[in-house]
Amino acid sequence: MCKKFAVALFLFAALGLTVTCTPADAYVYLSVTGTNVNVRDEAKMGSKVLTQANLNDTFIAEDKPVINPADGSEWYKIVMIVGEDNEPLPVVERLSVAAAYINSGFVYAMKLHEDEEKRISGLLAGAAAGVTKTRTANANTIKVSNAKEFVEALGSNRAIEMDCYGDYNLSEISHNGLKLQEGIWWSSVFDGIELVVSEIENLTISGNGPEGARAEIIVNPRYAFVMKFEDCSNIVLEEISAGHSEGGECEGGVFSFTDSSQIAMNRVRMYGCGTEGLTLSNVSGMEVTDSGIYNCTDSIMTVTGGENISFEDCMFSDNGGYTLVNVSGTGNMSFMNCYFNDNRGQMFGVNNTTIFVLHSSFNRNNTDYPIDSSRNVKFTNSVFN
Repeated sequence: MCKKFAVALFLFAALGLTVTCTPADAYVYLSVTGTNVNVRDEAKMGSKVLTQANLNDTFIAEDKPVINPADGSEWYKIVMIVGEDNEPLPVVERLSVAAAYINSGFVYAMKLHEDEEKRISGLLAGAAAGVTKTRTANANTIKVSNAKEFVEALGSNRAIEMDCYGDYNLSEISHNGLKLQEGIWWSSVFDGIELVVSEIENLTISGNGPEGARAEIIVNPRYAFVMKFEDCSNIVLEEISAGHSEGGECEGGVFSFTDSSQIAMNRVRMYGCGTEGLTLSNVSGMEVTDSGIYNCTDSIMTVTGGENISFEDCMFSDNGGYTLVNVSGTGNMSFMNCYFNDNRGQMFGVNNTTIFVLHSSFNRNNTDYPIDSSRNVKFTNSVFN
């Protein structure tokens, strides 16, 4: 405790702030004590993840934690984020939201001196009165209803709403007269072509159908990925399904991300007969929530290199292969509140790193080796049936 307090004091001094024990202070200084810690838009698990924090990241929050009545958990409401330049900026300027929350179990809190509290209050008041820049300020929202419109809409600073929840078959597009944006192109595979999204940033693809419905992106070639992303950043996929049009043997997976960062997938269904749901190479900062990978033939995913990749409230079901979750050299990768059901093959193959599985469930999986003894996997409060 003394060592942690000394480290926090050093960081606090670096910001030019001072510490006091006065209980009436309105704000506290937070130092993150874990890695891959989610910052959310509500004070509850399962709410939208805004960003991820790592060890010694710093925030300023309201003094009194918010108590979630459903489970009794405590959350600090973040008002400012301290950047690498040690300059605190309002959360609305960093994350484009009015409020952000972090679980109290992953931070160390210290109170602010009264003078510093007044300075923070002034900065917040100024931000509220001014015009703030949001992530979507420069985004062009485009509604599409078929595959051709979808492909033509792809590009940087786009929010694509798929307002038809039927099939968007990319393989049935006529290329005559098709207008592609810079960074969107087709790559040849053994039995056709696949769509590549390259050097694109700030792109959101979302389904916009009735409750429970998802727009479905499909391809015909057995050797094609549904979509490949290369050198991209700030990509959001939500409320969609993706897979191949027919069953059978495949050589292509569903989504591939290479040399990309800040990827978010929410309520995305990835299904076979693709070889695997996700193929990730050197991806930094990826959050997959409330999503699933089903019926893939060779594995669930392959992750090579990269860091800060997390899966939360996800389902992995009816997949086959020699090794289902393949991870090599990836830092800070975790599964939380996930379900692994009815899969066939060795569950984890992890090399040159350690991954974390927390509060997850494994049911009716057919594997030659006990899942809970998987090498380089740390299990916490997980169930094996």
